[in-house]
Amino acid sequence: NVADECIKKGVKKVFYSSSACMYPAYNQEDPENPKCNEDSAYPAMPDSEYGCEKLLSERLYLAYHRNHNIPVQIARFHNIFGPEGSWDDGREKAPAAFCRIVSETPEAALPKLPINPNTFIVVATRGHRYDNVALLAAARTSAKYVGLMGSKRKTILIYEDLIREGLEYDRLNEIRSPIGLDIRARTPEEIALSIMSEILMFRLGGSGAPMKLDKKQIDRIKSKVDRDSKSFVEAT
Repeated sequence: NVADECIKKGVKKVFYSSSACMYPAYNQEDPENPKCNEDSAYPAMPDSEYGCEKLLSERLYLAYHRNHNIPVQIARFHNIFGPEGSWDDGREKAPAAFCRIVSETPEAALPKLPINPNTFIVVATRGHRYDNVALLAAARTSAKYVGLMGSKRKTILIYEDLIREGLEYDRLNEIRSPIGLDIRARTPEEIALSIMSEILMFRLGGSGAPMKLDKKQIDRIKSKVDRDSKSFVEAT
């Protein structure tokens, strides 16, 4: 009906919102290797009746394009957001679930996440009051790495609040704040690099110290070269 009306009304261009459900079910069973390239769509084997309907509609609009010369664009969506979409009933997909968690308070949201000792948590909120709550909630998880963005003065004030809230002294000592390695970062990109460098250092067990040879080692190298040169001259 829609396609017919487009022809009758002289519509110049048609966009059809299809779905990734039209891809074969076996293409979507491995989360580490999803196949959504065009040549994997056929032979057709949609993952549901909904996918069958989307695939049929795609073919219908392409037929109208061929027979009536009406430009048709097709996009296959993976996630659709809106007030009627699933977001808290167990059927929601990952983006909607993350949006739901982000909308909650840190103390309510963090216990719902699969946090373990291998989790890295970076706290960066829009204000001091939120930093306090978020950092305390993060510190009470099992994550080994918990960091807070902010100045030393801000960190001191927040640490005072955390102690008043009863956070254990040993756990307070484990928090990384101000976060990042000292590279004199100024721009957002430099700050991000500083933070990720510290996270990698923590993960890999590094020290963060420079790896350049120290003066003693360079002096030994020079002495050896000098001795070798002297021995060569004496030998000739």
